[in-house]
Amino acid sequence: MKRSAFTLIELLVVIAIIAILAAILFPVFAQAKVAAKKTADLSNMKQLATSTYMYFSDYDDTLFNYRVSGGNNYQYNPFWNNPNVGTGTCANSSTANKQFWDVLLYPYVKSYDMFKGPGVGNAWVNTQPDGASTGNCSYGGQNSYGINRVLFNANQAPYNFGTAAEPSNTLVITDTSYYDIMPKLTKRDATDAYPNGQFIGDPGATQYGVTEKGNCGYFYYWQQLGQGTCQASNPTTPAAEQLVLNQVKLRNGGTLNIAFLDGHAKGFPTERVVYDLVDNNAKSFWDPWKQGME
Repeated sequence: MKRSAFTLIELLVVIAIIAILAAILFPVFAQAKVAAKKTADLSNMKQLATSTYMYFSDYDDTLFNYRVSGGNNYQYNPFWNNPNVGTGTCANSSTANKQFWDVLLYPYVKSYDMFKGPGVGNAWVNTQPDGASTGNCSYGGQNSYGINRVLFNANQAPYNFGTAAEPSNTLVITDTSYYDIMPKLTKRDATDAYPNGQFIGDPGATQYGVTEKGNCGYFYYWQQLGQGTCQASNPTTPAAEQLVLNQVKLRNGGTLNIAFLDGHAKGFPTERVVYDLVDNNAKSFWDPWKQGME
């Protein structure tokens, strides 16, 4: 009897077919994975939007601060020196009395994991603990989402919900890598769009121009993307501006999710969100008063 077996040609044909199928299916699997993370991220955003709306309802339509500080009570910040809640020990007395907006919303969210976006590798954490040269700590917990810095301030009298002209078109929270976020104030050619940097109708008359354009702690965390780096300088060329945009597009497959002031959430193309103030000054969802910026 002859023993049957695959010939070399037959084996090569089978291997070739498997390789072709893998080449076809792997990108599909990757896209499905991105889509799943995008959906999970939008679900987080919707729950944050609902929780924010509940907070407003409980506090007579008063918006919370994005960060508050008070006293020397070392228990005030639940993440201070608490590796069980944060991402390491952050024994710095200057952070012991600070709370970020995620702590203020926690009673409505009930889980700090809700603030970790599935579309990024690492949620934001602070720098090194006292006396350490390496390692990360987090004095405010991990957070993949940023509050609208135009609408929410720090350690000042918070705005009232009623000051917003169009709640359904006012951004509260969006995907980013720091606790607060601002829109880009520079055009795609890297020139300033609004040299005066002041929103018309802002009851606090807050200047968002010279001081905050170069501060990595504000709008420039578009560039950080949870990778633990901070670019404090502004792009000076169209190519550098495009590089920042390309980095932000890595988030959620080119989509940024937004929670709005009326409690709904929706995803938008990255470029629409980042440049909405530049492209749509008078009606930008970054501007609560819908009077534009000068």
